[in-house]
Amino acid sequence: KITFYYNEGNAAREKACLLLASALRNLDVGIEANAQALAWPQFLQAVRERRLPVFFLGWAPDFIDPDDYLVPFLHSEKGTFPIRTSYKNPQVDELIDLQSRIFDPAERARVINQICTMAYNDVPYLWEAQPEVIHFERTWIQGWFYNPAFAGFYYATISKAPGASNPDAIIVESIGEPDYLDPAVDYETAGGEVLQNVFETLFWFDGSDTSKVIPWLAESYEVSEDGMTYTIYLRRGIKFHDGTPFNATAVKYSLERAIIIGDPDGPAWMLDVIKGTGPLLEKIWEGSATWEDVEEWRAQNPIEIVDDYTVKIHLERPYSPFPSVLAFTVCSIVSPSYVEAHGGVEIGKHNEWIDKNCAAGTGPYIFESWEAGTVILRRNPNYWGGPKRGGGGGGPTNYVFGRIEPKIERVILKTVTDANTRLTDLLSGACDFAYIIRDHWNQLIDFDHWTSTHEVIGINPDIRAIGPLPTFNLDFIGINFRY
Repeated sequence: KITFYYNEGNAAREKACLLLASALRNLDVGIEANAQALAWPQFLQAVRERRLPVFFLGWAPDFIDPDDYLVPFLHSEKGTFPIRTSYKNPQVDELIDLQSRIFDPAERARVINQICTMAYNDVPYLWEAQPEVIHFERTWIQGWFYNPAFAGFYYATISKAPGASNPDAIIVESIGEPDYLDPAVDYETAGGEVLQNVFETLFWFDGSDTSKVIPWLAESYEVSEDGMTYTIYLRRGIKFHDGTPFNATAVKYSLERAIIIGDPDGPAWMLDVIKGTGPLLEKIWEGSATWEDVEEWRAQNPIEIVDDYTVKIHLERPYSPFPSVLAFTVCSIVSPSYVEAHGGVEIGKHNEWIDKNCAAGTGPYIFESWEAGTVILRRNPNYWGGPKRGGGGGGPTNYVFGRIEPKIERVILKTVTDANTRLTDLLSGACDFAYIIRDHWNQLIDFDHWTSTHEVIGINPDIRAIGPLPTFNLDFIGINFRY
């Protein structure tokens, strides 16, 4: 007997699981196969607790580098999915560690090919697709742009044309609620979308360009000749939502906090390249870490405050993707004062207040509330404006051309699991953006033209259809080695 599990509301995964179950039953070899949906939070919890023998899941990389595919999927000690499937191959672990230290592209590719061959033979996953998407929005929306490395939308550049419904709110309907709202532990896209609008990182993406990250809260940086030390010069005059200043102390606090919490199911593994962090994380994951261990780690000076606006981060080894790691939400800079006023930091434990109530960031939107199925953000009237850069690429926005000024007062993110409701609300103007399943595309685009030419042509004058848009995402079936 085998059950294929998927998250409720995802029609594509539902269809795939039903087809797989049907195909197995049709083999007539005595296998009883079926498919079962679980609500998103329950689905994630069941995967995390290794209770699902087979599950259909999607994944998006955190930073755009092969290391961020190899570690999450194949490294038995550091990877999120091997922890959930009990997959373990020590030789694969060793080669993954090796490739991250190699700077010669040809040699690195050779090692990665070895890893891929071994994983192919082990079959820890069945790779299903690398999806493309079509984006749907009301035509009164202005300033949206696409970056496949984003967890979701970036709202600071979006405005509405005169005559739009709900002119003071951006209303989005999708299928998943956040797991957590703490950047130190959240590791999925619904929460990530909130985090990338409330918080900011030292580096972030240059508009729609995924090929590089640029200094964001950082103003500039230097790398030592041996590749082991990053000296980061910080922007001045930026304040958190609670009015406290952004500075080197906040950077050190935020990075240390993510490491000390060290959620084994979260993104803290990315920071193990920082000096001494790997052994500390291992103790945290084993449940044996003490504050004495933390102080011994701090004594190695892995994150060094040079002055109020200069930080040095010392690495365990040369690691070329490190600026991209610093662009991921786990490296979001939080207000130390806010966190300390709401429970502080405990070794190996979530902060339950921050999990549900977010924290004070520096981003263009401020967290307001999260109640059943709805997250509300409000505009930050004192937003510092982002890096002021002239020229360059990016989306159809002011993103890289000057000061970013969020214009819409509130962002309302709704979890709406019923696909018909999402379509109806988009058509009526009750929402501005909606996740539209493929079965409904024929109501918004010329579907015959799409299937024959792969070109998107909208058929509703009130709905803008943009695509097909590439993604870095993977759809896969995880196989639990415990069963």
